[in-house]
Amino acid sequence: MRTSLLWRVALASAASAAVIAAPLVGAGTAHAQYPPPGPSLTLSSDTVEAGEDVSFTGTGFAPNQSPVTAALFSKKVVLGRFQADRQGVVEGTVTIPECTEPGLHTFKLFAHDPDLILRAPLEVLPPADDVDCPDDDGRDDHYGHDGRGDHRGHHGRLADTGNDKTLMMMGGAAVGLAVVGGGTMLAMRRHRKS
Repeated sequence: MRTSLLWRVALASAASAAVIAAPLVGAGTAHAQYPPPGPSLTLSSDTVEAGEDVSFTGTGFAPNQSPVTAALFSKKVVLGRFQADRQGVVEGTVTIPECTEPGLHTFKLFAHDPDLILRAPLEVLPPADDVDCPDDDGRDDHYGHDGRGDHRGHHGRLADTGNDKTLMMMGGAAVGLAVVGGGTMLAMRRHRKS
């Protein structure tokens, strides 16, 4: 009788950990299985030359929500403002500015009331044509090709997009909960054997 009660406690503990961890770890899977689809952002390409267009589709916004802002980060550059349709879907095409620093950036769609931020990585390559762009300190920087045919630009650095501490914290919490659930099960097994 006592063993049965201990197993019930262990199973309840593991189930609690799974219920809390599942939304953090498997949110994409859950959205794929149950309608309506959750928020998502898709880009026409994950690599684009500066000065070229990129198309996007964002879902999960409120019906007819406006404005939904498209922007490029590390340094915020607003690319346009859009309105969601009746299903909360936003579609559009924006031009990446010619003087965008080459490297890995974050493309964002965001809106307020209700708040929603969607992110996707976007690698920006130097423009195909030579472009004179002012540097951060006011000097001109020249993007173009060197004699070997390689792209060069902005001192060879990648763009600084920062890190997303929130996602790291959520992942850590999910792992911690899974460890707690597993530890409870192990303790119950040892107790049963003794």
